[in-house]
Amino acid sequence: MASYTVSDPRQSIFDVAVQTLGSVEQLFTLLDANDLDINADLFPGKKLVILIDQIPSQAREVVNYFADNKLKVVNTLQAATALLPPEDYSSLDFDNNDFYAG
Repeated sequence: MASYTVSDPRQSIFDVAVQTLGSVEQLFTLLDANDLDINADLFPGKKLVILIDQIPSQAREVVNYFADNKLKVVNTLQAATALLPPEDYSSLDFDNNDFYAG
């Protein structure tokens, strides 16, 4: 068992599931471990229990990638508009430069 502390107010429970468990399919594992529902509001400082023994072997590479590169999954329109000038989304080509590292 490990823990994760939310540090970015734009992160959703879905983002945390992908970042810490490697897949949005693990969302309910995260919700159950923390006694949360799917509409849970996250905030900076919120500590979440991460059941690392529940990470599927094929998802460990994803989890390690985010951790090794110190990347946070922030998958919201708010995040995209904060990182790009208004109406300039042509630079999104989904390479490593499109991730928010904070």
